[in-house]
Order: sequence, then structure tokens, then C-alpha cells
Amino acid sequence: MRLLWILGFTVAIASADDLPRQALEILSTNCIGCHNGELKIAQLDLTTREGMLKGGERGEALSPGDPLKSRLYRAAAHLDQPSMPPGKKLQDWQVEVIKRLSSGWIFQGNYTWSKTLGDYDGEDTALTQSFRTLRNLSLDKKRLSYDRLHVFRSNGIWELPFGPGKLIGNNAHRVVGKIIGGWQTGSIFNAFSGAPVNFTAVNAFNTVSGATPVAVGSVPTGAVQRVGNGVVYFSGYQHVVDPCVAQITTLQNLQSRSTLRAIADASGKLLLVNGQPGQLGMQQNMLRGPGTFRLDVNLIKNISVRERYKIQIRADAINLLNKTQWGNPVTNINSATFGRITTATGNRTITFNARIDF
Repeated sequence: MRLLWILGFTVAIASADDLPRQALEILSTNCIGCHNGELKIAQLDLTTREGMLKGGERGEALSPGDPLKSRLYRAAAHLDQPSMPPGKKLQDWQVEVIKRLSSGWIFQGNYTWSKTLGDYDGEDTALTQSFRTLRNLSLDKKRLSYDRLHVFRSNGIWELPFGPGKLIGNNAHRVVGKIIGGWQTGSIFNAFSGAPVNFTAVNAFNTVSGATPVAVGSVPTGAVQRVGNGVVYFSGYQHVVDPCVAQITTLQNLQSRSTLRAIADASGKLLLVNGQPGQLGMQQNMLRGPGTFRLDVNLIKNISVRERYKIQIRADAINLLNKTQWGNPVTNINSATFGRITTATGNRTITFNARIDF
């Protein structure tokens, strides 16, 4: 069974070099037939953003930073004459896309809240051998490994409003315009909830892997915490000898050699213990591991040399905030490193590159 709720939103369209695909499709269908590189009615070319900024006999088609004054938008919305396209009016959503061409920025984002439940991951019938007992398959109902409670993704591009045809520096000297114009910045931001994590213990029921401990108290909850000798996910808990060790014979020191452990709270009250022979443990995947948080940004400078050459210089910062992406903690209650996080990624990386298009 899957429960899924998705909220998505997209606002603004524009880019430094190319027309957004949606806007290009609208213009190609309704306008570019009369306003292109070969046929320029009223000296207007709508195939490129540069052509729109240059405009035609009536001036520039776009007003950077002020969409309401854009001649292209006002003609498409039938606010001014002559209107475009001749003889008909675009749908409201198409007019809105045209309006956004003057904004000089894009932002897209979506948020998903979900809960994914099931008996096992995948669809292979061979996985039925992984059930702890075929007499009651519902005992293995759990959050599946790809379940993420919260997922937020976003990306944006902003063409900085400096230089010729822009809000600031529109009439700047040609050399100054080359320096202050053509700048663009972009970002990608992702934030995810952690993946489901399973407590594990000695298998006391059958040979199937993934045995869980028995909960005799409140199930521990976790959060990343740095300590003097590392990083832990469970704080305030104790690692104690499992009560079942008392049942092991003392012959040949077998009892003292046992590595069975249990989890207790700060007061010594037992919370998780290994199952007794024939005893099934707690539900699987009750815990959620550390989440993911990452911001990537770039800064781009576009330089046009005549009409044939374009130079692009850019800097990219991956994981700009140098945010550590923690791995899942050790969840085997019999492990000496129970509760510790021993893996991590997320180094910040900054790269510089340049290219020439001709």
C-alpha cells in the first residue's frame, strides 16, 4: 500500500542564453513565422532573447525587470495595438508565459509528503522466502527502504539585471556594458528526510535474515550528535549485558564469552533485548536515519564577441555550505559500536571552467 501526497509549484521563466522551451513553443506556433531571422516583419526577430531585447521598428519587445511594460506581453494580452497573433488571442496561461520572459529569472520547486508501506521491497516472488513467517505475512508490514517522509527539491536561475537591455546600466558605455552585463547565477537545493532504519538482533526464530530485537520499553529515537570521540545517533542510552546471558551455562566459561547485549535508558531500564528461542522481534524499519540537506550554486559570465563567438566563464560550488551528509547509524544491538555513525560524505567542491562557442 502506498500513500502519496504531492504539492508542486513553478514560478517565473527566463534564461540568459536561450528561450524557455514552453515560451519557444508558444512563439513558434503563433509568432515566429512572421518574426524570424529571415522574415522580420517590422524588423522584429523573436527567435532569440537578444532579438527581443533589440526589438524592431517600435522599440524593444521586452522590458527587463518590468514585464507590464513589455511590448510583446502587451501585444499578446491585447492591451495594445497591433495585437499578436493577428486575428486571435492566446490563452491566459500562454499570455502569462510571455509575460514572464521579461522577468529574467526562473524558480521551480516541489514538495512531497509520503509514506510508503509494504511487505517487502520489489516484486520478485522469490522474495517471499524473506518473510519471517509465512503463517502471518502482516508481521513484515513496514516502511519500505525508499520511503521518504519529506522531500523538497528546488532550482533557480537569475539573470542579474546589469548591463545593456537590463534594469541597471542599460545605457552604459560599450566597454562597461561588456564588464557588468552577461552575469547569471543559479542554484539547486534539496532536502530529504532520512531513509527507514531497522534495529537488528540475534535471530531466535528461523534462518531468515533481518531479525529484530524485542521491545520491552520505549523504542529509542535518534538525532545526530557530535561527541568527543565521534558522532552518535542515540544519546542517553546504555549498552548492557542481555538478560538471557544468565541462562547460558558457565561451563568452559561460555557465559562470560557471550557477546549478547541489550539497550537500556539512562536509569538502567531495559528497552531492547534479543529474542528468546522461537520469539519474533519488533516491527521492522521503525526508525528513520539522518536526513539530507544540500545547496549547489553557480556564477556564470557570458561574453559575446561580435555575433560569431560566445565565451562563457563559470564557477560551480557543489555543497556550498559544506554540509555533512551522515550515513545511517549502527543499529545492531549486539555491536560494540551500536548507535554510532561511522560513514559520511558531503565535502564542498568548487570548480572553475571556461568555454568558447563558435
